[in-house]
Amino acid sequence: MEMTLDEPTQQVNTHYDIPRKRFQRNRKSLEQSQKPVIVINQKLPPWPDATRGCSNVILRSALFGVVAPGRRKVLWNHQISASGKTTIIFSGERLDQSDLNLWLEILHLARRHELGQKITFSARSMIKALGVKSVCGKDIARLKKNIQRLNRANITIKDGGVSGRNLVDAYDISSTGEIVISINPEVANMFSENSWTQIELKHRRQLKSQLSMWLHSFYLSHEHPFHLKTETLRRLSGSDSDNKEFRRMLRASIAELTTLNWEMKIVGDLVAVKHPKAQYERPLPAIVVPAHAANESPAHSPAKPKARKQPWLEQAIKQARNQRAKVAL
Repeated sequence: MEMTLDEPTQQVNTHYDIPRKRFQRNRKSLEQSQKPVIVINQKLPPWPDATRGCSNVILRSALFGVVAPGRRKVLWNHQISASGKTTIIFSGERLDQSDLNLWLEILHLARRHELGQKITFSARSMIKALGVKSVCGKDIARLKKNIQRLNRANITIKDGGVSGRNLVDAYDISSTGEIVISINPEVANMFSENSWTQIELKHRRQLKSQLSMWLHSFYLSHEHPFHLKTETLRRLSGSDSDNKEFRRMLRASIAELTTLNWEMKIVGDLVAVKHPKAQYERPLPAIVVPAHAANESPAHSPAKPKARKQPWLEQAIKQARNQRAKVAL
């Protein structure tokens, strides 16, 4: 399946074109108010070409969430839903799974360099790396918009080692299609031991919906996936759909993920998951059934005792019966 870059709506472009100076001024004040973060390591860990590496903090949050077409919003100092005790403060245009695809490819190139150094690549090579076979001018324009969106996205991750910085620190796009970018060095703090996940690229490209991609990367970041409520998954994915629509989307995504040899099912309000890399499958909560109820069949179950009538009701019925008998005589 070909993966395409998401095209920004005209409404979002208007948001950025008009108050651009004010947005940059607010972002600068936010950066100055943040405490400096010590960068422990300025280089990403290595991973093979068949996979893409990403921090668990990002995969277990709505930072790159599920955004319906035409519903991309611009947020300011907004707290993004995240698992555990992680707190993510976000300013910028909402990011979705198409943005994560681009971010994963940028990290894939940056893993061989120290973060902060300039990385050069062509627009066509990046678009082809994203799975688009035939590249046209519209694809290049979309790529430029998506890189700008990553550059304008300002995040602060408490207990995650990133403080008031952009996912892409700087970029330059020449008229010939050559792109030069640099990555925030603090991103390396999110790739400490046992805090990041390798995503198999061929499996991710087989998935069609944004929710399927989000669930795939979210559960891969857990060696022992927990059974979570559908409402919890809706919140962590950043979906704006109501509960009914989200459950419909969830059932469609489960059908997609089962083609990757995953085991997923909805049991009541819980979603049970076991993926091929999971160490073991967590048992579902047991439903306690009384022994006598389990052994009895519906055909042989004893009749329910009749509810005893109140004395005043019995007396009223008796009087009415006597009155009818007198009338009949």
